[in-house]
Amino acid sequence: MVMRGKAIRYLVYGQVCLYAGLFICVLVRPAGLGANAGISYYGIYRDTILPYVLALLGSAYFSIKVAEQYSSSETAIIKYAFLVMGLLTIGIMITPDSLSNFMDELHRAFGSCLFGLQLLFSSWLVVRSGYNLWLIAGTLLELAAGIAAYVYLAPQNGLLLQSQVVFQAAFAGVAMYALSRPAFGPSLVAETPKRTGFD
Repeated sequence: MVMRGKAIRYLVYGQVCLYAGLFICVLVRPAGLGANAGISYYGIYRDTILPYVLALLGSAYFSIKVAEQYSSSETAIIKYAFLVMGLLTIGIMITPDSLSNFMDELHRAFGSCLFGLQLLFSSWLVVRSGYNLWLIAGTLLELAAGIAAYVYLAPQNGLLLQSQVVFQAAFAGVAMYALSRPAFGPSLVAETPKRTGFD
């Protein structure tokens, strides 16, 4: 049986890639913190494109690896949610918003779908957990950060990047906490019962 720990590790690896890449981007171009262009600010400069790709591609890859840990009918929602999250993240990465109005709209569509899916998935985890208070708190933090990110899309000055980072951190916290619980564990292969001295 594939243990829940493997899925959690992949979630952690994805977060490490995301925040390590963003940390490098911010070190190279700290102006991005105040540019109100979000994480995508770093995808249009030569000196930050490599860590930007590391951040998003690493996050996408490990989302897909999480999805691979779930194959039973009972865990299909988890599998397909993380698979689509990975694909949407790749979509964000390959559609630089500075190329054209069409690419900008496509880029925003991918981002909106990703955030929307993550919020819906977190809400589903809350319901399936029996309304666990920690999951409710994390999902409400996601919602607040998502609203802030939406508000900051239009103004020239704001905290779009910071809102996006808080949203992703809250989602990761919700997902890791929920998927570490027995009710959400992967069930790929039936576990072989251990023999005891009484058999």
